Amino acid sequence: MQDLICGIDYSMSTPSITIGSCTDFKMCKTFFLTDTKKYEGVFLDGAVEGLPQRPYGNQEERFDFISDIMVNIITKLGVKHVFVEGYSMGSKGAVFNIGENTGLLKHKLWKAGISITSVPPTVNKKSWTGKGNAKKDAMYTEFLERTGVDLVKALDYKPVEIGSPVGDIVDSYSIMCYGLDSMNGTKQ
Repeated sequence: MQDLICGIDYSMSTPSITIGSCTDFKMCKTFFLTDTKKYEGVFLDGAVEGLPQRPYGNQEERFDFISDIMVNIITKLGVKHVFVEGYSMGSKGAVFNIGENTGLLKHKLWKAGISITSVPPTVNKKSWTGKGNAKKDAMYTEFLERTGVDLVKALDYKPVEIGSPVGDIVDSYSIMCYGLDSMNGTKQ
C-alpha cells in the first residue's frame, strides 16, 4: 500500500487538510476548522470532519492552535509527506499574518520529521482544471466531475458562490491529488 500523503489548503479561518493514498475521495479523510456551528461534525460517512475553531486572545495563540490541530492529525495518521498550497502572488490584506501562520505550521511539520512540498496555487489550479487562474467554482465543478461527491449538498451549503468550507476542501483534495501524481512521477 502506498504511504499516506496530505494536501493542505492553509488559512487563518478555515484551513483544510485531505489525507489519503488514492484519489477516491471517500477513501480519504478530510478535516477542516470552522467557526460555523452547522459545519461542525462528520459528513459523508466519515470522509469529512468539521472541527470547531476556538476563541483566541491574539494572533499567536490562534496560529498555535490551528497548527497544533493540523500537525496532531497529520502525525496521528502517520503521514510522512505533505503538499501545502503556496502563497499567491496577488495576496492582499493580512499577508504577514498569513506568512507567520503558515511558517509556524511548516516549522512544526519539520520538527515532526515530515517532508514538505509547497505547491504554487497556479500550478495546482492548472493541474486540476487546465487553467492556472481557475476560480473556486471551476475547481468545484472539476471536483464534482472527478469524484461524483456533491459537497454543496452534503454540507447543506447555501451561498451562491463557492467559498469556505467547500472551496477549502476542494483545494486540499486537489493538492493531495497533485501530490499523489508527483510522488508517482506523473507530474512535473
